[in-house]
Amino acid sequence: MKKRVQRNKKRIRWSSVLTVFVLLIGIIAIAFAAVHLLSPKANTSQKSSQTSRQEKTKSTVPSSSSQPKETKWLTGTNENQLPILMFHYVTSRADQLPQDSNNINIVTFENELKALKSQGYTTVSGTDAQKILTTKEKPSDKMVWLTFDDGSVTMYTDIFPLLKKYNMHATNFIITGFVNKAQGGILSWEQIKEMKASGLVDFGSHTVSHPDLGTQTLEDQRTELEQSKADLDKNLNQ
Repeated sequence: MKKRVQRNKKRIRWSSVLTVFVLLIGIIAIAFAAVHLLSPKANTSQKSSQTSRQEKTKSTVPSSSSQPKETKWLTGTNENQLPILMFHYVTSRADQLPQDSNNINIVTFENELKALKSQGYTTVSGTDAQKILTTKEKPSDKMVWLTFDDGSVTMYTDIFPLLKKYNMHATNFIITGFVNKAQGGILSWEQIKEMKASGLVDFGSHTVSHPDLGTQTLEDQRTELEQSKADLDKNLNQ
């Protein structure tokens, strides 16, 4: 009986020691975890991991401020038909107009842009127009090419703000000799470059001095066309 009591006491003593040992290990583990979580290195690592996850998420979501998405072109079986609207001047200011100019009132012009926009028309560039008219591909079933002749300053003062407002594209055919001479009422190279950089306006040749090409010699015709293109290529890197 005495030996049994002694054995029971030993079991109780070892059980107590084991319990204390387990408790100590638990306390040490909790303390280690707390120190690790509160340390600057751990916080930095955690923030870095969160930032990495956030950046990864952002990279998979398109930004609304990014450049417009590329239009997926349609391929048909018939030759394309492309409506072309040709303008010269758009303004309500008489002092901006040369004599006998082809002008449209700015209110009328804006209403036309609104109508095209509301009907879902896609406005195309000169490069687009060439592709549309030489292939059977097109960016939309509803498309229109807005063109402007002569390089009037109204392209910058009146038309360009409306193109930005409605996010529409236009092509301006400029008389390069008039620009080079800084002729009154004509665009400057600085204005032309700004509009081209916007992606809303592209530029083509309208000769050097705007002569009636039908009355010119072959040599003069070639000069007017080649020199105007060379001026554009030099100033606009195109």
